[in-house]
Amino acid sequence: MSARILSTITARCVPCSALVLLAMCCIAGIAKGQQTAVVGNDYVSATVVIDTASAYGGGRFVVDAGKAFNSYRFLYYISSNVVFRVTAPGGPYYFTNARPAFGGQPLQADNGVVPYAPFDKVDTTSNVAAVTWNDLHGYSVTMLLVPEVPGNGFVKGADVLIEFSYRRNAGATATDLGIFMMLDVYNGQAGGTGGAGDKVSILTSSGYFPASGPGKLFGPGIGSDSIPQFYHVGDFRYENPLNTVLPVHRLTGTSHNGAGLTTPDLLALGNWKGFRFLSWDVVPDDVSSVIDDAATIVRWDTHESVQGVVRTAFGMDDHDGNNLFHCRDTNLFVDIQTERVIARLDSTKPNTATFNANVWVTNTSEAADSLSVVLIAPGGFGSSVQLAGSASPAQSLKLAPHETRLLTWPLEAKVANRDTMLFPLDLRYTIGSGAQARSFRQECLPVISLVGPSSNADHFAPVVTVGGSRTNPGLRALTVVDRHPGVSVDTGIDSIWVDPARSFNMVLSRFGVPVRCETDTIHGTVQVADSARPGRLVIGVRDCAGNMTLDTVLYEVDVTDRRAPNDTTVTVVPGFPTRTWLVTIADRHAKFAYDTGLDSVWADAASLRNMTYAVTIPFVRCDTSSNGRYRVNVIDGTAAAYIKLYIRDCAANMDSLQLVYTPSAGVDERSGATAGDAPAIQEVHPQPLIGGTNGALDITVRNLTSRGAVAELIAADGRVVVRTQLDGAAGLSVARSIPVPAALASGVYVLSIIGANGADSRKVLITR
Repeated sequence: MSARILSTITARCVPCSALVLLAMCCIAGIAKGQQTAVVGNDYVSATVVIDTASAYGGGRFVVDAGKAFNSYRFLYYISSNVVFRVTAPGGPYYFTNARPAFGGQPLQADNGVVPYAPFDKVDTTSNVAAVTWNDLHGYSVTMLLVPEVPGNGFVKGADVLIEFSYRRNAGATATDLGIFMMLDVYNGQAGGTGGAGDKVSILTSSGYFPASGPGKLFGPGIGSDSIPQFYHVGDFRYENPLNTVLPVHRLTGTSHNGAGLTTPDLLALGNWKGFRFLSWDVVPDDVSSVIDDAATIVRWDTHESVQGVVRTAFGMDDHDGNNLFHCRDTNLFVDIQTERVIARLDSTKPNTATFNANVWVTNTSEAADSLSVVLIAPGGFGSSVQLAGSASPAQSLKLAPHETRLLTWPLEAKVANRDTMLFPLDLRYTIGSGAQARSFRQECLPVISLVGPSSNADHFAPVVTVGGSRTNPGLRALTVVDRHPGVSVDTGIDSIWVDPARSFNMVLSRFGVPVRCETDTIHGTVQVADSARPGRLVIGVRDCAGNMTLDTVLYEVDVTDRRAPNDTTVTVVPGFPTRTWLVTIADRHAKFAYDTGLDSVWADAASLRNMTYAVTIPFVRCDTSSNGRYRVNVIDGTAAAYIKLYIRDCAANMDSLQLVYTPSAGVDERSGATAGDAPAIQEVHPQPLIGGTNGALDITVRNLTSRGAVAELIAADGRVVVRTQLDGAAGLSVARSIPVPAALASGVYVLSIIGANGADSRKVLITR
């Protein structure tokens, strides 16, 4: 190893992103005294052990999210390992970069422990680390860790490419090489039941696998499921903690910056405690247990070859760009991949570009749901960005529990003879028929920048940087600069402003007065005004060449609306028999400041039988002071009827109301009754049938004669638990109260009114 290379190697303890990892990082991870090499940039980096005598194994690595996120965040941990499989006479032969001091050592069923293969050399530069094994039973293999450099100032994300370059040595009897990689996946932001640290859930482009459930095998010969395009690890629910940095392993297609990837022959999702001992063969039993401490396996099977390259990519979602830009709502998670910048710097070139917006929609709940997803731009698509051809902005789909579906919208952009314009694509969705389209609870506005030719050479928009997470509460630092590396024509900041139409409850302040058209960095702060309310600030910056940037800062309150809209009352319209109800619905809880108001109310075909419902007073969407009123009617009073109204508030909390109509024996469609008819129960209050707080059931009964009648409340086992005397008058409706003992248990009872000329009964539900 040369002196130049030695000078770049340091012995250090890699810092951790959370207190809970501090001890583990220095004791069980890359400990003090371990020689490591670090390569990377602001967005992603890799640390590789370059000590062949390491107790953990030389060539083991860590991938993290980079220093732009203010703290070290593991994406893939040091307990990951690589196994090489060489086919040759007397073999196959297995080799690994893992040693048993941390995480155990891979096993091979026929040959026992896979032997540790010390590497032969390490080469590092500022942006590449290369670990080489000269002779793995006839093959020379170099593992390169190459952090990609962000392609332009609009993108704030990148991948670490891991490339295995191999060549069969002269005279070797080996015929082919296979590569197996076990990854101890990690997300320091994950928490709650969706994962904590490395106990994370896994979300792929082919489905969602919660930490509390089993894993899965993908690949030819395993089933109908092909290798997914990518997977994330973390907590994908909307509830806190809200992951804003999600590790991503891109498996097919290209890397973040467009490098071609080698699709694995196998992908396994499962538990690290079992995966750490695997070396080649993975069977369904290996993924059948609960994921819990998550890990993944990728395997490139043997192919007869003299030389070749296998390439895969680890990185993070690009939430400030459009490469797996994500957003979510309760039970829904969305990945979006589309163009971030479309440039036409040469005025002689065509001004039209076509591209796709690819949207993966995942149902993270345990229930199937049908929804419509709509891709629009605020105010509708303008002439510069629009749907291509006859494509519809809305696409409908039905998602099974944990299912992921890909939706694609073809777009067309016309880059005019001007500088940067920005067009946000607005993703919205609808659940249930008749509901209004709603925005995601986490803002879902990927932005496309159009850079056209101009007489001015400065085509680069200013850069806005927000300190910390964009969705964390409190005070955040802000910097604005019109200065790009390697660009000599930047013109400096012309103006900074806040878009009042899209901003609320957040304040922008700046330090000092910027000098117009200077490229100096301008510092400021963004602060929430009222911490009990959500906030958003949309800042606009224009440079002196007219290039413009829009950026968004969000504030999400710690206490969100998680209460279902159960402020519902039902009034029975008098009749004989009862066939009409008036239902009033609101989202308004006493002493609760975070209600969001009603979003939608509906009943589908499966929840409606022999009933109709109609709006009599419409509610104002997302207004907590607004009530909705509905009239529910039984169509045929001699047949059973049922309705289930689904109620959703603007925080996606769900409630439902069920009304059941059961005709009584002998009840017909007459408008009234004559003297001598049997008693008829017309109403039981309150409705639905719930025991009142006064310890009584309030009923309205017709045809109680002066000779009196008996009211009985009968339990499910036939016992009469309440008996009381009632009086009234033939042909008239009277209101009476039937006392209910305090000791009576909750449950379904039969209320029976027995008169001289017959009887009537109803089921009632009593709750305490």
